[in-house]
Amino acid sequence: MSKAEILRQADGLTPLERIDLSGAALTGEALTGLTFIRVNFAKVVLSSCNFKGCYFVECSFREANAVDTDFSGSQFSSCDMTAAGFAGCSLNDGCISGSNLTRAAFQDCQWSNVDVMDSDLTQVTFHRQNLSGTDFMGGTLTGADFSEASLVKASFHQLDLRDVIFDAAVLNDAMFSGCDLSGKIFASQDLSGCQFNEAIMTQSDFSDCRLVMCNFTSAKITRSVFANADIRNAVFVSSTIEDSTFTGAMTTQSLWNESLITSCRFGLAKMDMSSFGRAVLINCDFYGADFQFSDFSYARLSQCNFDDVTLNKTKFHRAITDSDTIKTRPGAVEMDKELFDAELWSA
Repeated sequence: MSKAEILRQADGLTPLERIDLSGAALTGEALTGLTFIRVNFAKVVLSSCNFKGCYFVECSFREANAVDTDFSGSQFSSCDMTAAGFAGCSLNDGCISGSNLTRAAFQDCQWSNVDVMDSDLTQVTFHRQNLSGTDFMGGTLTGADFSEASLVKASFHQLDLRDVIFDAAVLNDAMFSGCDLSGKIFASQDLSGCQFNEAIMTQSDFSDCRLVMCNFTSAKITRSVFANADIRNAVFVSSTIEDSTFTGAMTTQSLWNESLITSCRFGLAKMDMSSFGRAVLINCDFYGADFQFSDFSYARLSQCNFDDVTLNKTKFHRAITDSDTIKTRPGAVEMDKELFDAELWSA
């Protein structure tokens, strides 16, 4: 089928199947709402075309070059987009599933609210792209470059992100649930509102980061650095934190309930109004930390350094310690009357 014949069918409802368009050049063509099945777009040149709302099934875009072309609302299923180039294109509100985007490059494109599922994005380049609200689920992102990209409210679910580049990316409210972020350096970046629940972080660097209202529930954090970070209103409930540094961090109104924290350093951290209820803290250094109005009720504190900490109505109700001196210092509340009354009521 020739290019002219395809254009004549552009208004039809019949899917276009097994057509070879490799190497063709399409300029300013309107091909909206069409279904392409096993069509070969390899090395095709698309300029200012409109493919809005199309379905591409098992098509090849290998080494294709698309410029100022609209793919918004389109779906790519099991397509080969290896080494394809997209410049100034729109893929908003679309879906890419089971496809190969290895070494594909996107420049000045719009990717808002795109679902990317079970696809190979090895060494794909998203440098400076707007990927707000994009959902990455399954697949591979090894060596993917998101530097300076906007990933506001983007979602990464149970992915290995150890080799992904996030340098200077905008990551507010992004989700990294169950992801492996080991070795990542986010120093000085704004990650406020991010979800890191069940994430793995080994030797990760969050120093000087803004982590306000982040969620680290059930995360596994090992040998990582949060020095001087702003971690106000963050949640570390049921997390496991080992040999990590929070020196000078601001963790006001943070939650650490039922977490296991061992061999960590919190020197000079501002941890006022924070809750450590039923947490286990072993061999941690809290030298000079501010614990005003914080709550260690039912916590277990072993071999921890509380030298020069600031206490003010700090609760240690039924906390288990290897030294009772912390409970009897000025500002400490050894028994909380409201909790005691609640225990009597529930007995």
